[in-house]
Amino acid sequence: MRKDDEHMRRHFLYMIICIILVLCIVGCDSGCIKKQFNRGRGDWSINLINGYRIDHLNASGIKISKEMTNGRGTEIVVENYYVTAYAIHEKYIFLKGIPTEGIWITDQEKQANCSAFYAIRFEKDDLYGPFDTELQMLKDLSVDWNIIWTTCQESEKTW
Repeated sequence: MRKDDEHMRRHFLYMIICIILVLCIVGCDSGCIKKQFNRGRGDWSINLINGYRIDHLNASGIKISKEMTNGRGTEIVVENYYVTAYAIHEKYIFLKGIPTEGIWITDQEKQANCSAFYAIRFEKDDLYGPFDTELQMLKDLSVDWNIIWTTCQESEKTW
C-alpha cells in the first residue's frame, strides 16, 4: 500500500506542476500579462492637464500626447518633435524641444542643439508654433514672462 500511496503523491505532484505550467504559458500570452512585461524599460509618462501628458517611449522618443475622447489610447499632438522641457501657465502648456526628421530623434539632432517652442491652449486644444525662440512665443501669445520650465528628466513620472 505504501508504494501505491507514494505513486499517487508523485502523480498528484506531477499534475499540479503541469497545471501550473499551463497557467503560466496561457497567462504569459494574455494581454494583461503582456502589457506588464512588454512595457519598455525606462518608459514613463508625466500627466499634465486636460488629458495631456508627456510620454517617454524609448531613448529616442519623448512625445506630447493627449488622451483620446473615446478613451481608446492617446494621440501624438506634435509630430516629429522631441520634448525636452515643459511649463504650465494659466491657460497654456508650453513645450521646448528639438524638431526631428522622423518620429525618433537621432544623435546628430540631439547634438545640433536646435530648439523649437510650442504652446497648447489646453481649454480649446489649440496648438501654436513652432516658434524659434521662447521670447517670440511669449510675445506672440501675449503671455507674462514668468515661465518656469521643468525638464522632462526632473519631473515626477508615473510608470
